[in-house]
Amino acid sequence: MTKLSTVRPPHQSVSTAETVIALDAALDPTRPNASRLYNYLLLGKDHRTPDRDLAESLKFRLPGLAYAAQACRYFALEAVEAAARSGCGLVVDLKCGYPLGETVHETALKANPDAHVLYVDHDLVVAAHARALLAGGPAVEVMRADVRHDLGSILEHPYIRARIDLAEPVAVVMTGLAEFLTDDELTTVLNTLADTLPPDSKLVLTHVDPGVLPKRAIQAATAECAEAGILVRFRPARKVRDLVSGRWSWDELPSDSIHHLFLDEATTFVGGVATLLPPGNDR
Repeated sequence: MTKLSTVRPPHQSVSTAETVIALDAALDPTRPNASRLYNYLLLGKDHRTPDRDLAESLKFRLPGLAYAAQACRYFALEAVEAAARSGCGLVVDLKCGYPLGETVHETALKANPDAHVLYVDHDLVVAAHARALLAGGPAVEVMRADVRHDLGSILEHPYIRARIDLAEPVAVVMTGLAEFLTDDELTTVLNTLADTLPPDSKLVLTHVDPGVLPKRAIQAATAECAEAGILVRFRPARKVRDLVSGRWSWDELPSDSIHHLFLDEATTFVGGVATLLPPGNDR
């Protein structure tokens, strides 16, 4: 049975025109940017006044939002360490965001010195930052791609193809990503990963959960983001469960996790580590 735990608290080829449009959106100093907004919630330094203003407004509407985002990050790092230690030789971070604090590849290499990490992000500026600060060694690669349209290209990356051909498990991290996907997009990503990756691969999935907040507060927060050009979805845990493919077997979040510190917050997070079952073993 699918289970999730709820705890409170090679570069992509794009046309010149597409690149200019994407770069203009990422650099526009007058409008919030999803990557910078998330960076602010994670106590990073790569954000501007419009990002901070929107984030503070969202924190007012969704008490505990920053704690939930930070808990997602902490949980993901814990899960990456466990996955690397369990034998996953490759970690794919599908929405790496701006580099901050302890990185995914530092965590993975600490647990498994032979591990490799592939960072993926659709934001041109984020990808540039990641290449400048994270890439350069033989164990780390950065790819600019959008999982909504380029998942096939991501799965064809040499790091991933080598593991698929050898049937070696891969760990996929989805933190700060699912909230920006529609239900159909999220389902497609999960199903495509299940159809492509070797059995015993791991999926680290987190999602901000609005908890017991009134529906009007969630709708107001969603509308405010949409007005700023950021389409986000604050799904409750039961909704996330419904969207997860039966090919993934979920583990409960450890009861001794640091995230129990956020139990008194209204906005919480959903977190789980899933193991990919062999074909024919759906749950």
